[in-house]
Amino acid sequence: MSRSSNTYCRSIALMLLFFVIPALSEACNELTARDRAFWEAMEKRPADLLFQLKPVSVRPASGAVYTFTEKGINAFLKGDFPSAEKYYNRAIEGNPQEAALYHNLALIAFSRLEFQKASELWLKALSIEPLNARYTFHLAFTLTSDGKTDEAIGYYHKLLAMMHGRPEIYNSIGQLFEFKNDISGAESSFRKALSIKGDYAPALTNLANLYRKNNRLSEAIRVYKKLIIITPGDVDNYIAIGDIYNEMGKNKLAAGFFKKALAIRADYPEIHTRLAGLYKKMGRLREAAEEEKQAYAISCSLRPNME
Repeated sequence: MSRSSNTYCRSIALMLLFFVIPALSEACNELTARDRAFWEAMEKRPADLLFQLKPVSVRPASGAVYTFTEKGINAFLKGDFPSAEKYYNRAIEGNPQEAALYHNLALIAFSRLEFQKASELWLKALSIEPLNARYTFHLAFTLTSDGKTDEAIGYYHKLLAMMHGRPEIYNSIGQLFEFKNDISGAESSFRKALSIKGDYAPALTNLANLYRKNNRLSEAIRVYKKLIIITPGDVDNYIAIGDIYNEMGKNKLAAGFFKKALAIRADYPEIHTRLAGLYKKMGRLREAAEEEKQAYAISCSLRPNME
């Protein structure tokens, strides 16, 4: 796997771990009302994972092991990883065969980007509970984050057997095949996800993007149109179709989809810029100038401190 793909895998893992929207810079300190509502909704939305990256408890009847585990969980949730680690290790002294404790320690290692250590700890948890789907998922996810694509695919396949097939798992496998540049494997996996849940948007998006990157433009358009039916408020799908029609030289169709995108997000300067470029290509210079003017006005309103 290339270094760039490895870095990309890690960035995905971090996004899913924290799922926090970063604050915008001072240069862009004003958002439209629509943007504010969007980001507020995103911040409240849980990460789309089969199992959340959270510590788990043990049986209260385990006495001191339970007490130390709860103290460790509380410390972890406060971001005090050194204390959490200390409490979990105290709990392990009382019961070294408690798989949950190795899972909890693995979460700390993962949070520190110590992917090799996290993998080893989840492997230890699985040696105690080999059919635990949670630990298997987190191990596969961590291997992905560490760029160990083939190993990750192997554990995702084990997870499929445990959970009798899930679209989320097939979608993850498809993404890994795509990282490996195995286009056939990626397409097959995305299609398997969709055979389970035909309106599963992540797999549809990945399939559409895969077709587009491999110049299967008509197929990409067909899938993007399905996404529009499922998520009619997502302007990216309209923009993607507009871009493809633009590449194909079908200017009127491209303009139509850019206009549909603007009907949803008139305050998105990038759409105006795309439409301006298209109008220039069509020789409609007055309309192109008007779109450029709108794009500039919106950009200035979003960046009041920039000249």
